[in-house]
Amino acid sequence: MGNWKLKQTGTAGTYIYNNNDCQMFLGVENKFQKNNLSLGVFTGLSNNGPNNPALLVDLKENYKYDKRGIFSNNVRIRNNFSDGSNSTQIRISPLTVTVPVGKTTTAYINPHLVGKYNYNTKNWTQGAGVFTGIEQKIGNASIALEGQRYNIQDWGKNKGNWGVNIIYTQTF
Repeated sequence: MGNWKLKQTGTAGTYIYNNNDCQMFLGVENKFQKNNLSLGVFTGLSNNGPNNPALLVDLKENYKYDKRGIFSNNVRIRNNFSDGSNSTQIRISPLTVTVPVGKTTTAYINPHLVGKYNYNTKNWTQGAGVFTGIEQKIGNASIALEGQRYNIQDWGKNKGNWGVNIIYTQTF
C-alpha cells in the first residue's frame, strides 16, 4: 500500500447526557495514514439504553490542513445496529482546531454538522453541534474529557441537549 502506515487502537468511552442517559462503547480501530490524510474503520459494541446492545461500525476520514495538525477536517459515518434502532449518522466537521497546551496535552474544539437516518422509523434528522475537550497522552495511551452540545441550530428549543464524554484510547 505504498507509504500508508497502519495504526491500531482500542477505545473505551462513556457519554453521559444531562437527561441521565449514559451510553458506553468499546471497540477497535484500524487507521491508515499517509501524509496529512487518515482513513479508518472502527468496530465496536455499545449500549442504546438499558438491555439494548448495539454493534457500531464507523468509517472515518481526517485531513490535516497544516503540518502541525492544528487545523483539520474530519468525517465520520456511524452505522448503528441494534434491536429497534438501526441507523446511519453522517457527521462532517469542516474545521477542527487542536492546540498543544503542553508536551503531552492538547485542547480541541470541533464544530460539526450531522444528519441521521433511522431505518426502522424511516426518519431523517439533522442538526449542528460542537464538542470541546482536552486530551492527555500517557505513553501509548490517551484519555480525553470533553463537553458536547447538540442541536445548537435551535438554541432556545434545545437548551438542555448536552453531555460529557470520557474516552480512553490505547495504541497497540
